[in-house]
Amino acid sequence: MLYVKKNWTYFLVVLFLISIIFYGILKERNYSNYIGDDRTEKRYTVGEIDHFQGGAKTSPFFEYSYNVGSKSYSDKFYINGELRKKKSSELKKYLNKRFYVLYVLEDPSYSKLLIEKPVIDSLLQIQTGGKKFLFKVLLLIFGIIVRI
Repeated sequence: MLYVKKNWTYFLVVLFLISIIFYGILKERNYSNYIGDDRTEKRYTVGEIDHFQGGAKTSPFFEYSYNVGSKSYSDKFYINGELRKKKSSELKKYLNKRFYVLYVLEDPSYSKLLIEKPVIDSLLQIQTGGKKFLFKVLLLIFGIIVRI
């Protein structure tokens, strides 16, 4: 009886581990399908790098946050390629910088930080002005046309 109970416990532990691995694979596959699929409708927003985590045992990554509508989201960007060759002190310079974020319209929690596309600070000032800025420009243009 003890032999059967012991084997049953091993079976449950192995089944649990396999289910965790299977869940991770499916989640990664879903993520790749959402972001990589051209048929999925995507939008851009501005995100900010909040945290840098480096280390020898794990891949270095940035944590970034972004807003879609009135809801906030956060995600991780694993550092690779040429950026991976930089020292930690150089990578920390990316903290509090803003970059474009590509997100899936259907589920904004699926996103991709576009580290190669930084947002220029002057562009941010124009975007935050939004409709008020555009309205002032139109009034200025209209005022010049009326005076002529």
